[in-house]
Amino acid sequence: REAVEQMLAAGGVAAAINGPRELAASQHLRERAMYQPLDHPTLGPLADVGAPGFPIKFSAADASYASPAPLPRQHN
Repeated sequence: REAVEQMLAAGGVAAAINGPRELAASQHLRERAMYQPLDHPTLGPLADVGAPGFPIKFSAADASYASPAPLPRQHN
């Protein structure tokens, strides 16, 4: 953050790069459903595990993950 402030103060262009924890904690991204929690097939909801949301929203369409990813050999 300090480097960004120094660049901006010098007239440059800069922005912070957020990691997964910062993205998951972002109120704006949660309100826009841009970071969605995931469910594990056997463990259920995992508080610290998420995935990017769908950027395009339609009023009558559910833009979420319908089911968890399959377990190994589940669909073979």
